[in-house]
Amino acid sequence: MSSSDEDAYHVEPYRQCIYKPVAIVILNKDNADGLRETLESLTKQSCPVCECYDIYIFDGGSIDDSKKIAEDFAKKINCIRFIEQKIKGGTGPARIEAVKLLREKNYKIIIWGDSENVYDKDYIKNIIRKYCHEREKISRDKYIIISGRSIVKIDSIWSRIFFWYHIYHQIFPRGVGDRHAPGNNKAVETDIYKLFIYPPCIRSEDFIFSYFIYKNFREKILYLHEKESIVSVSIPQTFKEIIRWQRSRVRGVVECSRIIGLKIPPDFIYWLSFLIYNVLMISLYILTLNIIPIIFYLTTVVLTSIFLYLRSLGNIERSSVFTGFLGYIGLVLHSIFTTYYVLKYIKSK
Repeated sequence: MSSSDEDAYHVEPYRQCIYKPVAIVILNKDNADGLRETLESLTKQSCPVCECYDIYIFDGGSIDDSKKIAEDFAKKINCIRFIEQKIKGGTGPARIEAVKLLREKNYKIIIWGDSENVYDKDYIKNIIRKYCHEREKISRDKYIIISGRSIVKIDSIWSRIFFWYHIYHQIFPRGVGDRHAPGNNKAVETDIYKLFIYPPCIRSEDFIFSYFIYKNFREKILYLHEKESIVSVSIPQTFKEIIRWQRSRVRGVVECSRIIGLKIPPDFIYWLSFLIYNVLMISLYILTLNIIPIIFYLTTVVLTSIFLYLRSLGNIERSSVFTGFLGYIGLVLHSIFTTYYVLKYIKSK
């Protein structure tokens, strides 16, 4: 393919099936440095900014230099918009406000992102190409959601412990990837929001959104994955940040679950069962000194660690032989945080 043919190919897919640019929404709060990196990667896409896509930054009340950075980019690129949320209170209200605005502006697709993301130069092009290729094959009463390929940046030990969190849809393409796309890495047809919109909770609204539409409208949704749309994503880097993240995550999922009529979050039983299994196996060994429970338990740990290691290959920056075991530790910690905070927030209401 000649360079001129390649240049034409960049924009041709959206001209064929999308009547105006796509909107990419970046959610941000007090992450000026990350926002700068995100915008730098988005303004260097092979599918030209303002021709293929417009950029909307929804800010939850930053007190750092986020607004200035966005305005500096907007002076050079006129399709970048910095919008301060009218209703604060987390990512749920931000998504609701974004959906309302962008549907009013008749955007056909929203690509959801985060100010901690760094995008490969072909991310947008490949998402649009995937959409246009699949859209012509299915009926108009079915809606498309496309996830990209997340690559977890290794910034600290916590990145290795919780790497699996951002790539669950890649670890389990069947059972997860065919019914959920991560909220920081997905393209959604805006017409899907005629069926259901995000609940107004502090966090985890994307998880509950996926749960609700799959439970109630699964025949109307087609989940797709585009492995060539690559984005680097981050995990909190310190223990204090991990606790803050886990606390707000679980608080959000409890709030969202109540909004859709659930007494407990839909994944609570799974995490509670996993925690009980770990505690039970170790307790049986300590109390009885019987080697059988510990052998059975260690076998589970080893097999799960091997599986996580194999699934980490190509999905995190640098994998090692310890990655799988650290990932297992992350699963245990996640189950502890989930159980503790779910019980805390259920009792507090």
